Amino acid sequence: MKKALKVLLIGIISLLLLTGLTSLFISYFYSDTLQEKLVREFKKQTNNSYSISISDIDLGFLSRSISIDSVRVEPTSNSKFRSISATSVSMNGIQWLSWWSQTVPNFSEIEVTGPRVEIVMPENYSFQSSQLRSDSSETAAMDSLDSFKFTLKNGSGVVIEEASDRELLSIDDISLQATQVNLQQLLTQSEVFFLEGLTVNGAGIKWPLHDKYYEITIADFSFDKNSESATISELNFIPTLPKYEFSRQRGYQLDRIHLEIPQMELRGFTLDSLDDNHFELDTLSIQGAWMEVFRNKQIPRPEEESVKPLFYEIASSVDFSFGLNTTLVTSSDIIYEEHKPPSDSSGSVSFNDLSATLTDFRTMHHPKFNETIFRWDVETLFMNTTPLSVQLEYPLYNIENEHTVKVQLESIDPREVGGMLRNVGFVEIENGFVDGLDAEMYLNSESASGEVLVEYRDLKVKFLNKDNPDNNGLKEGVKNFIANTFAINSNNTGNDAETGEIDFEREKNKSIFAYWWKSLLSGLKDVIQ
Repeated sequence: MKKALKVLLIGIISLLLLTGLTSLFISYFYSDTLQEKLVREFKKQTNNSYSISISDIDLGFLSRSISIDSVRVEPTSNSKFRSISATSVSMNGIQWLSWWSQTVPNFSEIEVTGPRVEIVMPENYSFQSSQLRSDSSETAAMDSLDSFKFTLKNGSGVVIEEASDRELLSIDDISLQATQVNLQQLLTQSEVFFLEGLTVNGAGIKWPLHDKYYEITIADFSFDKNSESATISELNFIPTLPKYEFSRQRGYQLDRIHLEIPQMELRGFTLDSLDDNHFELDTLSIQGAWMEVFRNKQIPRPEEESVKPLFYEIASSVDFSFGLNTTLVTSSDIIYEEHKPPSDSSGSVSFNDLSATLTDFRTMHHPKFNETIFRWDVETLFMNTTPLSVQLEYPLYNIENEHTVKVQLESIDPREVGGMLRNVGFVEIENGFVDGLDAEMYLNSESASGEVLVEYRDLKVKFLNKDNPDNNGLKEGVKNFIANTFAINSNNTGNDAETGEIDFEREKNKSIFAYWWKSLLSGLKDVIQ
């Protein structure tokens, strides 16, 4: 898009260079000649790589304006651009008398209405800067121009894959406005987001990830550089295949993630710091998010699995200075579901009405990285019934990934998670009640330790046949009798309540969330058994 803007602005400058041929008395009659000269000058400026067509030019000497209707730019040779068009381009507030002292007159505003860019992405494409011509005398003329206001209204665009003609990225509507624009800065391909007084509003972004079977969409977005804020509405990360078909098409077992965020807001950032390879964001707010993670364990895991990174590896892998001071999550839901053979159905757990405050995430190149402690404070309803809280303290600079996780769960009937236990753990809770759980875990890159206190009473379980959960014969009956009579501690309450020891060796091919859960589970098993 940056190059597309450059090509369009070259056309505007070509018009300015030629407008001096008109005069007060013959401007109306000279429009056709000016149009022909503009076309030739545009080809010259683009080194004959592009052609321009224009339906009409209107010169308004008294109104101090020039407008061009129905502009279309197309490549004359192989290019990643299919076309660039605009309903109209106008220059307003032209200071005609400034021609006495400079080649190009000053003006107050450029307005582009209805631009559309179509880009084709061939394989192994690389842009050559020599495709666009730069003339030192013209560069000097542009340097002498006063800054101006730039407005783009109701733009749209699409990026298309050359081999398949599939859309890779599209936007239905975008409007942009900036003040104090320096034209030479734009034409030398400086980043658009560095423009002074920049505001951007848009809608209808679609980014298909065809080979991954996902699609990212954004309904609306806005950005205001002066107020250092941005908002995004209806950000969705959506699988394009049903749950079971997704993993079958990918060919191995993996998480299928479905994420919907109705409202996201970013506050407190300075884009100019990107020039120094640094970006600092004060607050990221996420409201009403819904995420469902599904894993089909009937499909084999990948033959070669990489080591899943912990937070130190994530922070140190980015060759960029980034800092996020506060992340606020409110009124959100997370559902985890998996289907483990030979069960004929899946099991799930949910974390509802989730609110979280995450503070101080920084990458290794951040100047304060060596003092950064990443903290979480999470409050949610487990299975939409029981309050659950989680606290995390994670010194990001610690190369051994030493961190602490605390978990508190209030009273719950364990049958609330019966579906997950039956279909995934092959255990059925026949009776019992959990009065509460309190755990503190100490984890590092290799293992986890700690303690868990879970108080429960009248626990009675039924072990299911792992090969056929619905077939429970004599073998399972004897196993259940022995377990409930001798092996399982059916009560753990009051002053006699025992504490379970957390002792777990990290499985490095699994995520940090699996690491936390299995570490906690090791302590629960130690209590019950």
